[in-house]
Amino acid sequence: MGLAIWRGVIGFVESNDLTFASSIAYYALLSLFPFFLLAFSILGSVTAHGTDRAEILTFVLRYFPRHFEFVTSQLDALQLARIRLGITGSVLMVWAAMGVFGAITSAVNH
Repeated sequence: MGLAIWRGVIGFVESNDLTFASSIAYYALLSLFPFFLLAFSILGSVTAHGTDRAEILTFVLRYFPRHFEFVTSQLDALQLARIRLGITGSVLMVWAAMGVFGAITSAVNH
């Protein structure tokens, strides 16, 4: 049994598993910022009208145990200062946000 554990440890150290895990973590971290920019841009355009904003606010507050003033103030600030992305900016944000899937695909294919 000790020999099987030793072979497992040696196989783990000599493989590229840690490299793939670190590349997935790296690309996941880098993909978060463009994803959030794209999500906030879409959320800002969706909450432009008061009725839509109220519906999204009730949807968000449904998952919190009580009413938080922070959430409503952030939605108000998001409505006032919307992030405008053009077509090129949106395509670049989607491309950057999908970087993590390339790392996952290469790790799974290996």
